[in-house]
Amino acid sequence: MKNGRMPDSTPLGKARHHVKVKCRTREGIECPCCGTWLRYHKRKFNAGMARILIWLVQEFERNNGRWINVPAQAPRHVLRSLEVSKLEIWGLAENCRKGRNRERGIWRPTELGIHFAHGLEMIPSYVLLFQKKPRGFSDEQISIREALGEKFDYDELMREHPRL
Repeated sequence: MKNGRMPDSTPLGKARHHVKVKCRTREGIECPCCGTWLRYHKRKFNAGMARILIWLVQEFERNNGRWINVPAQAPRHVLRSLEVSKLEIWGLAENCRKGRNRERGIWRPTELGIHFAHGLEMIPSYVLLFQKKPRGFSDEQISIREALGEKFDYDELMREHPRL
């Protein structure tokens, strides 16, 4: 019994339950109705995302709080990674989303993103995604320094860097 309701014992209810259970496994399952592959994905906040966030925050602060045109202003490591949009899942950055293609790359850090980049906040270390949408976050928290790992020097990244 879940949410005060009895499980659905009809064939459709059993099929829903089967799909719900199987999509949480490593293998996943093909939807018997539409053929879409269904699976939950555990996505960890990684060093690349942390580096991009630090760049975005520095650029935002350097530009007096104005939106950042990532395709026009970002260094190569940001453009190659395609991870800037992942920051939105954690609530660390937001997209302008005015709809026209030339404006889709316009981003800015959120207040949480700024605080996290400056080491004042912690965030969940991973998110559980289903169909590319967040369905839950870990209880385990991570700091910006932990996200960067030992490969990157946080203090060096936070210093002003000349444009590449």
